[in-house]
Amino acid sequence: MKTIPQTMLAFLLISLLAYSSSLVAQNDAGIQFFEGSFDEALAQAKKENKQVFLDAYTSWCGPCKKMMKEIFPKAEVGAVYNKNFIAIKVDMEKGEGPTLAEKFDISRYPTYMYLNANGKPLHRAIGYMPAEAFIKRGNNALNPSKQYYTLKEQYEAGNVNKKVSYNYAMAAVEAGMRDDAQNAANSYLKTQNARKLTKAKNMDFIMKTTFDDGAKGFEVFADNLPAFEKKYGDEKVAAKFTQILNRKVYLAAQNEDENALEAAMKMVKKYKSAEEADKVNTSLMMLYFEKLENWPKYAKVAARYAKNYASDDWSALNSIAWTFFEHIDNDNALMDAISWAKQSMMLKTNYYNADTYANLLYKVGNKEAAMRAAKTAIKAAAAEDINASETIEMVLNSFCVKSNCEPMNMATDLKTAFIKSLGEEKYYYKVGKMANKRAIYAGETGDKNLLTTVQASCKKAFGKNSKHMGAQLELSYLKGASDWNAYADKAGDYVTEYAEKDWFMLNNIAWNYYENIDNQTQLKAALSWAKQSMGIETNYYNTDTYAALLYKTGDVKSAMATAKKAIALAKDADIDPQETQKLLEKMKNM
Repeated sequence: MKTIPQTMLAFLLISLLAYSSSLVAQNDAGIQFFEGSFDEALAQAKKENKQVFLDAYTSWCGPCKKMMKEIFPKAEVGAVYNKNFIAIKVDMEKGEGPTLAEKFDISRYPTYMYLNANGKPLHRAIGYMPAEAFIKRGNNALNPSKQYYTLKEQYEAGNVNKKVSYNYAMAAVEAGMRDDAQNAANSYLKTQNARKLTKAKNMDFIMKTTFDDGAKGFEVFADNLPAFEKKYGDEKVAAKFTQILNRKVYLAAQNEDENALEAAMKMVKKYKSAEEADKVNTSLMMLYFEKLENWPKYAKVAARYAKNYASDDWSALNSIAWTFFEHIDNDNALMDAISWAKQSMMLKTNYYNADTYANLLYKVGNKEAAMRAAKTAIKAAAAEDINASETIEMVLNSFCVKSNCEPMNMATDLKTAFIKSLGEEKYYYKVGKMANKRAIYAGETGDKNLLTTVQASCKKAFGKNSKHMGAQLELSYLKGASDWNAYADKAGDYVTEYAEKDWFMLNNIAWNYYENIDNQTQLKAALSWAKQSMGIETNYYNTDTYAALLYKTGDVKSAMATAKKAIALAKDADIDPQETQKLLEKMKNM
């Protein structure tokens, strides 16, 4: 191949844009993150007699972004962390991130590791949290009686006294280590008599450290539900009860144990009214069948839950509808899911349910309505500061070449939102690719009006670079029309004005000459462009084009030598040079 598949005409981003990335200045009042490797951070910590704070994040993690945007820049946070820690943030999926993730057993994000200057873990925390709680985690990391790893060592060495057990359980909760928290909690609660178990301090402890119905804490919790409800409110107690039940059902599904599911449902009936029990047990069956991936049974139970218990709960309706989108293919069931997503939006329109609604409409083939819903979702994402890249990809995958192309309209009308989610480089690449395909189609059908429409769209998208883009679209139009005389008339001017330093477009135009033009004078011009392209950046594609043009202009000896170079470059770049090899064999047999 002499062109990179499906990308040549979209390479405009390099020649159209003086694209540069800008670094946002870090807030001097907030956490000052160390610029360097993890080992260098350890060395700096040793030099300054500080601990190391490691922010383990990923690029796709929403809570990670919220911490970086809302919490790390706060002055009160910076006051604690800059004084006591060398702070470093590492993407766990890039560079040294995967090695650190394996070393410290990090699989949930964000995870915060607090280490001494030798790299030994002292404390650990997870998740998004307000500034006050985050400062508390930092202070706990400085206190050996609150450090998760220090307490873990003591507890596992047999020191299970009341104080160590209590502190270890609380530290394990901060660290996201539920099994450790519950084991230590059981040890602590055994030291408390019946009267003390329902004291305020122990009730708080039980609410924080109980995750399993087999725990001592659950026994106290279940036997004293009225007291817990009075102290914490019905909603918070119900949420804790559900959390414990969900864990039980999740484990039941892992083991495909319907008896465990039935045991959980009996427990609900024991502590809840008949109506409440049916609602909770229906949700537990949904969870069980979802984890088993038994989608027919899930669909049946979920439909009942949506009808009987979720009519005024936008989040539950949206969650069920999205699960249908991902796993259900029955048309009637999908229409039900569409109605739930629509109902969810009526209760509270936001990015999540608008995106679900758009995807469901797209799945059943109603692309026009799907685009309208997607537009709502993208606007909501911009207002809510949410990355809408998945919705935008769905829109772009709906691309059409005809005159009224809603994805193209959305890409230009919502340019700011698209760039925010995709980034400038990807946005211009995608829009350029769509525009050139539409221009080629306009040429194929002789539709000058469509070309004008596409050029108008690109004027909105590319702004000051639209003149360059307009000229490129004219070439694409002529290519579609197979009007190679007119193409040749315009190509030279295009190269002179826009492409002299653009190896990609020089090569693209030169290859079009090779494939479609026989005039030797014009071919020699193309030969010079291919050579110019190689002078900017030598690669398989332009070297192969140069070889083909040398062959077509009669310089077979040079063409053979250049073709061999192209094949060598292809092998180095892991590209299939089959067409070049065919040309070389053809020349050998002449």
